[in-house]
Amino acid sequence: NIDHVATVREARRTDEPDPVRADRGESRTPRRGPAGPYVVPGNYTVRLQHGDVVSESAVEVREDRRLDLPAAVRASWTRQQLRIGELYEEINGLAGEIVEYEQGLDVPDAAAEPLRESVEDHRGRTLGVARSISGWIGPPTEDQRSELAFYRQALDALRERWSALRGGN
Repeated sequence: NIDHVATVREARRTDEPDPVRADRGESRTPRRGPAGPYVVPGNYTVRLQHGDVVSESAVEVREDRRLDLPAAVRASWTRQQLRIGELYEEINGLAGEIVEYEQGLDVPDAAAEPLRESVEDHRGRTLGVARSISGWIGPPTEDQRSELAFYRQALDALRERWSALRGGN
């Protein structure tokens, strides 16, 4: 049912603004970040606003009947999706800080561009593993867990480079 699909899509994680593309004057369309997990079954209030008119309704979201998996597996998958989304948001935020720094310079900083490019690459790789995990409800593979651990460590290293570039501020 089309209404159901639209509701599920809109209730998932929204796209993150892409500060790098905006800085380049490219499309203002946000970069497609990880969508995040489907809405967890439960009771929700849906609020629709158009201009000054606000309408609210209570809805119950039920698990998809086609899914045959234990609730614990579904809950674990949901938590993993949320953690990946948070990691992506952190990387995207770092990209935004670097772009803002570059925009404030009168003379380009030779170290800022390669750092921004590294952050962009890191963001793309994180998005790739996020999409592979979101495509199947279940625990991530050992390779996926290893990649995510590496991406977390790499983000910490990128933050250290960023701190050094700004003079430790």
